[in-house]
Amino acid sequence: MKLRSHLVLLIVVAIIPAVAVSAVALYFFAAQTKTTVETSLVDTARALSLAVERDVRSTVSALHVLAGSADLKRGDLRAFHEHAAPVLRAWPAWDNLVVLDLAGQELGDPSVPFGAPLPKIHAPRLSDSAMRAGFAVSEVGTGPVTSAATIAVQVPVSIDGEIRYMLAASLRTDALADLLTEQRVPAGTVGTLVDRNKIVLARTGGGERAVGQPAPSDLADNVSEMAEGHFSTVRGEGQPVFVAFSTSPVTGWTIALSTPRSALSQPFESSLKLFGGGALLVISLGVVVALMLSRRVSSSLRSLASAAAAMNSGAPVRVPRSRVQEVKAIGEALLAVHRERERSEEHRALLLADAEHRRRAAESLNDVKALVSESLEPESVAQAVVNAMARLLGAPMVVLYRTDPDSSDLVLVSEVGAPERRGWHIPRATGTVAMALETGTPVQSADVLTDPRITLEDRLRADIERSQYRAAFAVPLMVRGTAIGSLMVGDGIGRIYADEEIDLAQTFAHHAAIAMNNARLYQELRAAYDKLSVAQQQLLQAQKMEAVGRLAGGIAHDFNNLITVISGRSVMLMRELGPDHPSRRKIEIIQSTADRAADITRQLLAFSRKQLLAPKRLNVNEQVRAMLPVLERLLGEDITVTFLPDVDSGTVLADPAQIDQVLVNLLVNARDAMPRGGRIELCTANVSLTRDDLGVESEAVPGPYVMLSVQDTGEGMDAATLERIFEPFFTTKAMNRGTGLGLATVYGIIKQSGGQIVVDSQVGLGTTFRIYLPSVAADVRPDAPGPNGIAAGGRETILIVEDEPDVSEFARDALVLYGYTVLSATSPNEALAIARRHRDDIDVVLTDVVMPGMSGRELANRIAEICPRARVAYMSGYTEDAIVRRGVHSAEIPFIAKPFTADSLAHHLRTVLDGEPVAAGR
Repeated sequence: MKLRSHLVLLIVVAIIPAVAVSAVALYFFAAQTKTTVETSLVDTARALSLAVERDVRSTVSALHVLAGSADLKRGDLRAFHEHAAPVLRAWPAWDNLVVLDLAGQELGDPSVPFGAPLPKIHAPRLSDSAMRAGFAVSEVGTGPVTSAATIAVQVPVSIDGEIRYMLAASLRTDALADLLTEQRVPAGTVGTLVDRNKIVLARTGGGERAVGQPAPSDLADNVSEMAEGHFSTVRGEGQPVFVAFSTSPVTGWTIALSTPRSALSQPFESSLKLFGGGALLVISLGVVVALMLSRRVSSSLRSLASAAAAMNSGAPVRVPRSRVQEVKAIGEALLAVHRERERSEEHRALLLADAEHRRRAAESLNDVKALVSESLEPESVAQAVVNAMARLLGAPMVVLYRTDPDSSDLVLVSEVGAPERRGWHIPRATGTVAMALETGTPVQSADVLTDPRITLEDRLRADIERSQYRAAFAVPLMVRGTAIGSLMVGDGIGRIYADEEIDLAQTFAHHAAIAMNNARLYQELRAAYDKLSVAQQQLLQAQKMEAVGRLAGGIAHDFNNLITVISGRSVMLMRELGPDHPSRRKIEIIQSTADRAADITRQLLAFSRKQLLAPKRLNVNEQVRAMLPVLERLLGEDITVTFLPDVDSGTVLADPAQIDQVLVNLLVNARDAMPRGGRIELCTANVSLTRDDLGVESEAVPGPYVMLSVQDTGEGMDAATLERIFEPFFTTKAMNRGTGLGLATVYGIIKQSGGQIVVDSQVGLGTTFRIYLPSVAADVRPDAPGPNGIAAGGRETILIVEDEPDVSEFARDALVLYGYTVLSATSPNEALAIARRHRDDIDVVLTDVVMPGMSGRELANRIAEICPRARVAYMSGYTEDAIVRRGVHSAEIPFIAKPFTADSLAHHLRTVLDGEPVAAGR
């Protein structure tokens, strides 16, 4: 045998062990690589299953949060529509979000305008297991918005323990498919998402047509047998594949990753080719080189095998460097697989941490929402908010301030980590809280002590330096665009919070603002209710008084006409009969009775505030002093009267006679309340009354007043009596002991004078009446002298216009006695006819104010056109408001009120004739 053959044989013999060793190493490497890649694929499938479960759980959590909305709980779908629209936009994986009734009718869809027609869709009632779990996931369907393949996630909406609605979100399968494509897997790997019914929900690698179709039978069989694992199969085109799968225990969905066997064996095949080429080189270069290379290759392969085994066990991996490219490529592949596995583990850990953080945030937010809906105490809600912020953000200090409506300062409501600030009031322009309050937006600073944007008062700066919480961010508490407070989170210097954390704080601050606003609205509503109750009571009392006042005013005209005739005729008859006539006493009784009837009428008119007054400027102190002797004689010796005047008591504008009547009525009422004697104390004072002091329903105006109080030590009154004391004809006295008009008259006089009367009383402790009359400037001018009471006659012609025949006849007879020529008419039309016949003779027109068909003022205007030189005088038995409405009552227009006597009528007309002329049409 030739040397070459020996050499060749030697080379062959020498290379056989090397080749054999390399083959064994390659085989071991292939086995380890296969095991590692298969395990990595199963781990990737498990991570994807958790990621899909996370997305579904996030959707379920978001739907549960929306299902707990207060708007949805009270059935306010419009408000829920506005609240849910931004939520739908914030979830790009959602195709739509709808509210359904139990029959499947859509009640709301934020993707369309509220009120648009909505379809009825098939939405079966949630199963018992779904209700226990709190959610249900449907089969694959077509999205109503994008027509993409979707999966409906439903949660029940319970109101008072009863399921009233279903809240459903359509999750697009292409969003789930995106999760599959984001993973780093061997080339040619196809990811498939299968639901619990073995229906394909999503698929990568151009398999969209498979969505909604049954999963392959071999996959379905293996998934039915175990929740996680792998198996080998052959695709329809005859390609062997390795399938790794993992099933979520919550959703029941399975992630399957199908990788071609060729992709798994590609590193081994490449190495084998390189090894064959190397073997040829080794044979060519010699046995030594072949042995060296074989030894080197086998050593590297053994190291890689050890590294693969370490990877599989999870121990730290170190792949040795090699000059053999094939071995180096295998090592790099192993390192790449290892790094991918580590990244998958890290990503899974981050996903789990994020899901846990979101779950805790959602639970805390639900707790705060429940507290807002159940409590009207903003402090408890605020404390829950700061506790949640400190827990979720890991912040050492959280404080919440509200604005003081009176001072605009910031008041600390609740805190965590800042006990020194309890009870603080800080100026509105201080700190990050003030800056967030003014701008209405979140404010963040890494160091508030050096931040030029932030102003700090000395006390707050010292507190920050002491606590070392120099990094802070603040968010405003907004209600309808108005900031009512601020939430601040503090931490060590340099801490910067992420946008998600600030948004979370803003969400909690929003609910704190709702709680504070609810409490404010409740307090305002309560105060308004209390005011309304008081106003209703005052209105009821005013209505009763007004009703009786209208009755009193309505009968005044007829009473005054009757009294005018009775009283006037009685006086005329007594003059005719003389003082010694036997019938004079009877006529005097008639006259006295008529005077009493006139007094009662005046009392009724005083109560109804319709009496014609003669107001003057008077000093209350002087008026009371002038009445004291009369009052003391009226009350008797067993009652002591004390007067405590204010030395600077102001001046009021009132009728002196009416004020005297007020004093008499109040003191007589006090005397009757002290049958065994007692004390009465009169006081005066200058006061200033506001609208709150007077009451909303009071007709009096705020300003300076003179107060006159009458306090007795009598029996007092209970609440029921106090409510009725100013009602006319109401009395607690025995039969025939009173008319019940005394206090009603006082009430009317004070109200007509623009004042206010208040009474305080307790049974057994006495009663106090406080009268408030508007204060006016003192009048330095002397009062004009009054009439001397002597009636003078004349020869002038008087036209009397009166629709009451008896009154007209009396007035005519009275004026004839005084020498006047009298023309009389019983209607305005008759008066106009007489005026045309005697246009040059009539000196004065004496007309009633209120007559059928035409008022006295209108008649005077008509007569002025016929008799320009005639003067006018008015008379009326109506109350003041009826006269004023007809444009008559004025200080410049002559007027005489019924009842009147012949003397007063004659004197009045003489005054009109002798005074400054006032034309009939004036």
